[in-house]
Amino acid sequence: MPTSQGVMGTVCPRYEVAIFSYRDGPALNRCLERVSLMLERYPGGAARLYAVDDGSGLTDVRTACEALGIELVLEPRRFGKACSVAAALLHARAPVVVLVDGDGLPSPDAPAIALDVLADSTNGGVGGRNVPVNGGESWAARAMALLWEVHDRVNARKPKLGGDMVAVRVAPVAGRRLLAVDDASLEALLVAQDLRIVYRPDFIVEMRVPTTLREAIAQRRRIAAQYHHLERAQRYRVSTRQWSSVCRALLTRPWPQHLAWLPLLCLIEVIARVLALIDALGGWDYHLWEPTRTTKVGKGETD
Repeated sequence: MPTSQGVMGTVCPRYEVAIFSYRDGPALNRCLERVSLMLERYPGGAARLYAVDDGSGLTDVRTACEALGIELVLEPRRFGKACSVAAALLHARAPVVVLVDGDGLPSPDAPAIALDVLADSTNGGVGGRNVPVNGGESWAARAMALLWEVHDRVNARKPKLGGDMVAVRVAPVAGRRLLAVDDASLEALLVAQDLRIVYRPDFIVEMRVPTTLREAIAQRRRIAAQYHHLERAQRYRVSTRQWSSVCRALLTRPWPQHLAWLPLLCLIEVIARVLALIDALGGWDYHLWEPTRTTKVGKGETD
């Protein structure tokens, strides 16, 4: 069972931030510092970090959490992010939770945006914008930066609950089982209850994209396989999996900044989706996966 080191107060918060981390290295420290700034800027919030114990007790992470006022939940073994997200929602004491990947750097204004959108009772979730910080490091990185540009355009027309940071209304999804593609699984649950997903391009998280073709294909393969499972299990397809929406986004002027890398992106996607189909037919379980190393470590950093 997870062990918890509590630092939350007794008063129920207006919002919570849940951070999920596995082998995130230096990026996690930056994320925790940014979450602490969010709590300071927008009082009435609380934060939890869900991290997998590597056997050492993650002493450095524990110390950082104590200093920053973030509750630490150490999981004795890896259950998968979807299980951690489900636990965060089940144990949430606030009506709104912002879910953040530990290797991303969320916008300091994320709580205000989430609370503003979800003040409308017809809205169930907030999707945000992933902004790659290393889109120029390699050919693969440029292609993956184009992917997120396209996602931004698709989401502007047909919002999706996806990316490295989302926010949800807790009540409709607390206690529900989530599939491995947790954000899309949450979206399906919310939409089934006639709640809307809202896209806010200012709900930003800075992140790294894969910088090698091998890792780009591996990441896209895993995500495509998870979407296959979602589409079979929950009969739901997100907007960025709809080719008509993607084509309209590419044809809309002004052209995407990285459009020259479209052939490479298409190659990555075709290979990844073929491999994902093979995985899906073989019943491959993607609840656990190997982290993409180049999305965790930048130039001049070490694991």
